[in-house]
Amino acid sequence: MGVGIRPLARRFPECFLLPGGSDSRRILAVGDPDSTGEYPVLAVDVDDLPFVGLMYPGFDVYLAHTAGLFTAEFPTYTALFDHEVYGRRMREHAKLRFGGDSCAEWPF
Repeated sequence: MGVGIRPLARRFPECFLLPGGSDSRRILAVGDPDSTGEYPVLAVDVDDLPFVGLMYPGFDVYLAHTAGLFTAEFPTYTALFDHEVYGRRMREHAKLRFGGDSCAEWPF
């Protein structure tokens, strides 16, 4: 993780950069999985003020969305937090990584 978001590094012991994006990137955060055994995919935006938040409850949902098997509107990076199906898993990851919040915004 970049210098600006270094304070969050302990919450995410191992991360993998996923394809796509420029100022906003997707990162698979490996650590504690959710109850289905999946790891969250984070949105990291460093364009203005640094932002790190839960975007997908698991790599499974990220892949389904990327492949066009699952459609969703993303007015915000954390839109699936309130999703009827995936919200429970998003909240599970939120408790583990952000103290119940869907994201962390600058200053961390």
